[in-house]
Parts: sequence; structure tokens; C-alpha cells
Amino acid sequence: MAAIVGQNAGQSLMFEGLGTFTLLASAPVAGLYQVQGNISLPLLRDGPGPSQYAGGAGPSSVQATVKNNGSNVMVGIAGATGFSTQVTLAAGDALTVVLSSAATEDVGTNVIKTTATVSLI
Repeated sequence: MAAIVGQNAGQSLMFEGLGTFTLLASAPVAGLYQVQGNISLPLLRDGPGPSQYAGGAGPSSVQATVKNNGSNVMVGIAGATGFSTQVTLAAGDALTVVLSSAATEDVGTNVIKTTATVSLI
């Protein structure tokens, strides 16, 4: 994969929490881009066993959705620890990732941490 020039292009980006995050504010050139991310899910426990999650609740249900100019490109599986997709962008296109969850484990002291990269293939 070739590195690309432009805001956030080819850089490792880090996000904390849930919300909408910019992966690429404006694609510098048209082409096929690789988008990858790793998500650190909450692991705080209040019991001795590995299946005891914070507050006695269930596992994380963070879901990553990659969007091109606001339209869904990829919708990830809830609770997955990462995402990867390829998308064809026109010059000037914006690329974002939305991290969402309905689980209480995914907010507060159990902050979600995400590292993502975008590269021109």
C-alpha cells in the first residue's frame, strides 16, 4: 500500500469513546483506499471470573460504521475488536467512522479506544 498525502492520510489516528470521527477530511486523489481499525473494548470487572463484566452487565456491543460523505460503506459486527474495508473515493471525498453502542459497559470509566489508518492502495 502506498502512503497518501493529505490531512490524516496514511497516519495512525487515535480516538477515545463513542461518536463520529474523521478518518480523512478530504481525499487528496481519487482511488481505492484501505481503511483499518483496532478497537479496545472495556475489560473492567467486578468479579473474579473472566465472564464478570463491570456492573455485572454483559460484554461490549460497540459497532463501527465507515461512511463516505455520510453514506454507509461498511457496518461492522457489534462487539468486534476491529474493522477493515476498501472503498473507492473521489478527490475531495470525506471518510468518517461512527462508533456506537447501546451497552452501558461502553461509556464512562470503560472508555473505548480506537486506532485507525487509511491508505491508498
